[in-house]
Amino acid sequence: PYIDNKIIDNKIIRSNYIPSNKERESNKSVAYEIKETYNRTFEGILPEWKRLSDKMAIKVGACIMRYGRQSVDLVFEQIQHEPFSLGENNTGFRADFDFIFKLENFEKYLSRYKLRISGKQRQESAKPIEQPKPSNGSWLDAINKDPNWRPK
Repeated sequence: PYIDNKIIDNKIIRSNYIPSNKERESNKSVAYEIKETYNRTFEGILPEWKRLSDKMAIKVGACIMRYGRQSVDLVFEQIQHEPFSLGENNTGFRADFDFIFKLENFEKYLSRYKLRISGKQRQESAKPIEQPKPSNGSWLDAINKDPNWRPK
């Protein structure tokens, strides 16, 4: 009998669940699409991912099941903002497909994306304080000049 592998907390767990062929093909096609997106996005920057194994398709599927398909695009965007992940470091490290889709690493990239975006939004929402416009002699100006001033 066929035993399906699942990833739980970055460990492959064997289960007795037997997915249908349609389900397996659907998961593999989504993972293949993501592999192609990765290769296009990071062409010439990160190592090309050529072979998509069943184990790798399960890892990709685990990330999508937990965080949704859009999260992959957000993680790829975050990686583009991290010179270290792109190989600009002293060790020669570059984040390849396998590294990115390790659930722990995927979560870290996603949380750094959220921090970066929330920081941008805070910067954009912080407007400079406008200087008060000169007035034409209102009672407020009179109080500011002489705290003992009282209206007549």
